[in-house]
Amino acid sequence: MHLEISSAMRRKRPVPSAVTSSLEKKVPTAMPYNLSDTLDGIVAAIAGIQAALLEPSKPRRSDQAQKVLMTEAKRIDGQLLTWARSIPRHWKPLTLVSGNDFLPSIPNYMDLCDGYPSCQIANIWNLWRLQRLTLVKLILGIVDLPSIDKTAWPLDEHHLNIPKDLAEYREIVQDLVDSVCRSVPFYLGNRTTPSSMADLTNPDILLLDQLPLQLEQSIYTPQDRNLNVPSDEHRRHVIAQGPWHLMSPLSRLLTILSENATIASLLRPGQRQWIQAQFLRVLTLLHLFPVDHDHAGDITADFLAKQVRKGAVFMSGP
Repeated sequence: MHLEISSAMRRKRPVPSAVTSSLEKKVPTAMPYNLSDTLDGIVAAIAGIQAALLEPSKPRRSDQAQKVLMTEAKRIDGQLLTWARSIPRHWKPLTLVSGNDFLPSIPNYMDLCDGYPSCQIANIWNLWRLQRLTLVKLILGIVDLPSIDKTAWPLDEHHLNIPKDLAEYREIVQDLVDSVCRSVPFYLGNRTTPSSMADLTNPDILLLDQLPLQLEQSIYTPQDRNLNVPSDEHRRHVIAQGPWHLMSPLSRLLTILSENATIASLLRPGQRQWIQAQFLRVLTLLHLFPVDHDHAGDITADFLAKQVRKGAVFMSGP
């Protein structure tokens, strides 16, 4: 089911009705899977709006049709925020400071990184961030749709006061992108060279194996800490799978930025270049960087991100 929804988002098509029907009937299971199922349902609704905006038979929409789309988009955004507020405390990322909470030799983002109890939880958070970023892109796209008389729209809670709300969405976009960037050290540690089997036992590889005890105690209860993956098992998983887990959100993020100038314009200075560098780092770790590629910089990163998106159309994740 998750694969169907992910595929629909990537192919910019509505989720098949059989899948949405199954989501409505699905009985919540034990944590953490019920939160994943809830998020899947929200993503399916986002896919519906995305497909509606791209429907070729309706290049021009009435004011009423645009109002309906905006109302639905705002409703879904509320669901995303409710989802984030409903998560258990031990799922929340813990922001760590370079030099105090982890070694400066681990490449970081603005001297910060976020720690998570497991890769699975970090993945779900990045899925949430990329879906909310996609929804922001769609909301701003609704505003840009051809309309009979956009000035006739009432400025209620479902519609945009453009100057005021664009500043608000700038803050939302920057916060979402910052959060994705702060997850990079969790997945990669200090690794910069192509991966090998020897990495699994290489003591020179530094990861966020364990949160500092005093910080862990300040946010996690003893019951929460019992839910964490053992350190050695977590380390092996991050070394083997961390770059793979990160490739999807970074490629999705770069593709959004290359395809949507409005979203790209809302980033902090240098933010996009930092993401591009980390994406190329991921490809290097995974032996996927084309060594004979003649181009570098922005074109290389964005081109390769789009190629990854094409190849990952039937994969799970953002």
